[in-house]
This record gives sequence, structure tokens and C-alpha cells, in this order.
Amino acid sequence: MVRKHDKFGWDQMNAGMRKMIREDWLAVLSDYPVDEVRAACRLHTQEQPNKVPNEGHIKAIIVRERGKVLAAMPKQAAPEPARHEPTTTEKKRVAAMVAEFAKSKRVGGQA
Repeated sequence: MVRKHDKFGWDQMNAGMRKMIREDWLAVLSDYPVDEVRAACRLHTQEQPNKVPNEGHIKAIIVRERGKVLAAMPKQAAPEPARHEPTTTEKKRVAAMVAEFAKSKRVGGQA
């Protein structure tokens, strides 16, 4: 990218400085596939043709474009919770509790 824009005089720069710039770019972008980095470089040049990008600009474009892809993906429906079917014993126990409650003096407002 630096050579393409050549606003820093890449060819006149000493080898140590060029190495340091390359290492900075590699440190930031080494986790991303080369094709993705190239695509981000192209996007930066299209979006801001008069601005020389640095490795942070390119990483930001990669993250932004990945976000667009994720946003376009279909959303997964939340899994429905597993339904617990009560056993016959549990059903009888609940029915007995309801019957006991129905006999309570509080039901119907009677004392």
C-alpha cells in the first residue's frame, strides 16, 4: 500500500525503516487472510483515494465488512426450552394439592 501511494518515498527509505513498517503491518494484520487484507486495501483506496492507509485503517475495514456479513446472515431462532411432561405420580400429587386447596376456608371468601 505504501508503495502504491508512495507518499512516504518508499524507494528512498532506508531498509530498516521499510522493515519496521512491514513488521507493524504484519503485527496488526497477520490474523487475517491475505485475500481479506487485499480486499480491505482496495476498499480503502476506493473510499478514500487521497489518504494513505495505515494498518489500523485496514483492520477497521476488515472488521466492518465482517460485521456486514454477520448482519446479513439469517438469525437463528431461540431454541424452545425442553418441555417436561409430568409423570402420573406428579399429576396425582398436584391434583391432591389442588383438591386440598379447594377445601380451604379461603376459597370463595367464606370464613
